[in-house]
Amino acid sequence: MLITSGAQAGLALATRLLISPGDRVLAEDPSYPNSIAAVRGASGRLVTHPMDAAGWDPATLQSTLRRAAPSVAVLMPDFHNPTGALMDAQMRTRLAEMFRRAGTTGVVDESSAELLLRQPSEAMPPPFAAFGADVITVGSASKSLWGGFRIGWVRAPEHMMAALVGTRASVDLGSSVLDQLAVSHLLRDLEPALAERRAGLRHSRDALAAAVRSQLPSWQFTLPGGGLSLWCALPRPYGPELVQAAERTGVLLVAGGRFGADGGLAANLRLPFTVDESVAAEAVRRVAVADERVRSSFATVRRRSETGRTPLIA
Repeated sequence: MLITSGAQAGLALATRLLISPGDRVLAEDPSYPNSIAAVRGASGRLVTHPMDAAGWDPATLQSTLRRAAPSVAVLMPDFHNPTGALMDAQMRTRLAEMFRRAGTTGVVDESSAELLLRQPSEAMPPPFAAFGADVITVGSASKSLWGGFRIGWVRAPEHMMAALVGTRASVDLGSSVLDQLAVSHLLRDLEPALAERRAGLRHSRDALAAAVRSQLPSWQFTLPGGGLSLWCALPRPYGPELVQAAERTGVLLVAGGRFGADGGLAANLRLPFTVDESVAAEAVRRVAVADERVRSSFATVRRRSETGRTPLIA
């Protein structure tokens, strides 16, 4: 295992090692923005697999792998960011076999693997690396323990480790010694810290979900069984406009296009449930105000286009 300054550094390290300029790289769409940035930073060409909270489609993946023959696949099977989907063991087995046949090396981000929030707790599927021979896995303490920890790691087959260590100097100079000592201390008795983290996230998730259902009933989402966010579908593709309107109320949102390899996703927004219940409730209240303003402006524009004149009352 190689220690890094975070999952982003681990992704950059793995993709820099595995990708040559112009190589095709399979990624989920939507996807974690840092995964997209890592592939592009290594001059790879993204080939995307569309997915939602229901997860990964085997037939589509198999077709994409046959057609594109990507050298690398970057994926997040453990509470995928941003959809929250969890890949089951059967799908992991099938996908690992697809990678083997296609000659595709998997780079797996398992930063959220410890954030199972379902109750009663279920057994997590085995790590993706348990199903494939050539799999590089990256992780981070910032998701599972505390966002301020800039500690990550890379796990890889033994025959890859020397090359990863040699590549590291150009990508990641290391992490804070204080952070390393703090994480090392927590690792001696990890379960209490994880239990506290999960309990807090579970409470925050349920509070945020309740606020969205109450204040924004036209929005749709699947309550994730883990992870850090809700992936919301808006009734219309006005996400970028809503982001701007919400900022004027003091709430910062990220447009869905930030999670797309080629933009788009204007009908989606990611809402993190990493804030206190009271903060979430007030934020959603303000977003609801902004949402109503944006939808009203869309309705006004539509009536203008239909009548050919400006209405006296919008």
